[in-house]
Amino acid sequence: MADPSEGYGYEPPVPFGGAPAFDSAPSPFAMAPAEPVPVRVQREEPVATLRPEPVAQAPRPEPAPVAAAISAAMAAATVAESSSSEIRQLELRAIFGVDRELSADEILQRLRGLAGVRHVTRVGAEELGAMEILKRGLAGMAGEGKPLRLSFGNSPVDFIREGRTVLAVMTDGSFAPGVRETMIIAARELTRMA
Repeated sequence: MADPSEGYGYEPPVPFGGAPAFDSAPSPFAMAPAEPVPVRVQREEPVATLRPEPVAQAPRPEPAPVAAAISAAMAAATVAESSSSEIRQLELRAIFGVDRELSADEILQRLRGLAGVRHVTRVGAEELGAMEILKRGLAGMAGEGKPLRLSFGNSPVDFIREGRTVLAVMTDGSFAPGVRETMIIAARELTRMA
């Protein structure tokens, strides 16, 4: 143990210049003690509360039957109804974001702009007949039950048939989500237009 005369082994550091570490001079940032400010307290006087007088309610009429009320409201209201059957090419207009009817060439052009599609063409009856003959002839070579896959270079060609319309679609490898469905809707509309 250290002797109390030794200061317990700790001596405060002496700053540069030999001045004592703790100066007794007042700090330039010290503030004078604040004088108390007198506060005046006012008493609030009670406020009288007003109570509304009861209001007499008018007698309610007897409710009409629900069906009669609905038919009266429908007769009075003029509602402009739109029927989806009146709008031609409703689905294609929604898909392609147009407000007019598209021609067959415009439909094919917009299909060519879909994601992952390289080219789309309409296959005629003669071409379709020739493809069926080729398919039957090649089926014997490949074996029964194996699908026939047509490709142009590295791009596969798929066929979409709806009614009398057949579309040959060259893709980047596969259909992007929603593209095959759009092709089907377009093929249905092309069949209607023919």
